Order: sequence, then structure tokens, then C-alpha cells
Amino acid sequence: MSTTTRMPCSPTNGRIENVPPCTEFGLPEPSPLTPEQIATLARGLACPARVAILNQFRAGCSRTTGEIVAASGLAQSTVSEHLRFLREAELLSARHDGSRVWYCMRRSVIKLFMETLADWAGDPSGAPLVTSPGDEGPYR
Repeated sequence: MSTTTRMPCSPTNGRIENVPPCTEFGLPEPSPLTPEQIATLARGLACPARVAILNQFRAGCSRTTGEIVAASGLAQSTVSEHLRFLREAELLSARHDGSRVWYCMRRSVIKLFMETLADWAGDPSGAPLVTSPGDEGPYR
């Protein structure tokens, strides 16, 4: 069971108004993942700080760097480096609005990544997955 909570869709600093919706409208649909993209996505999710940053987007809100920094407790330079990695991995998109940059989670990319992993986990013969300790077969 997860102990994380969803962030509200309101500015965390009380000063930013007109928070844009977090949408993938206008962005290209993700294409089938290459082995390099799969590895990059896995690296993006392999860092607890990046997972915590992505968790801030679960409620579907756009966020600025300042809001992400305030909610994470990490240094601004550290958050900026993680945001750069998450953008390059296409886990986040960035939209410029004057001097602000709004970040949004690319749910379609995450969904495609999860579908790829689920496809790998499936048994090509259709046999059920091992569900009890006595059914491990020759592999332990």
C-alpha cells in the first residue's frame, strides 16, 4: 500500500494564478519504444528523487520549478537536473509561458512503458503465471 498523497491542483506558493491544465494536447503520440527509450525510462524511474517529483503530478496539475522545489525540499539546482532528465526521458513535458516553465507528466509515455513491461511479463504459451511456492519449476 502506498503512503503517498496526491497534491492539490492549486499553486503551492499562493502567488501563481491561472495554472494551465496539465494536458498532452498538441504533443505527438508516443511511438513504440526502442530499447534505448525503455532503458532511459527505467533509469528515470530508478531514482527516488525523480519518483518523488513525478508523484507531484499525480493529481494532473501543471507545476513550475519553484513549486516542485518547495514541495520536494531539494535544492533548486538538483531539481533542475532531475527535471532535465525527466524531460529527456519524455516522462515530463515543458511549456513556456513568459518567464515561467510549466511541467506536466506525460501519462501516455508512462502508459506505453507499462504496457511494454506487461507484454514482457506475459507468457507466450498462455500458461498461467506461477502463483504458489511449490510451482516454481526448475527455476529458483
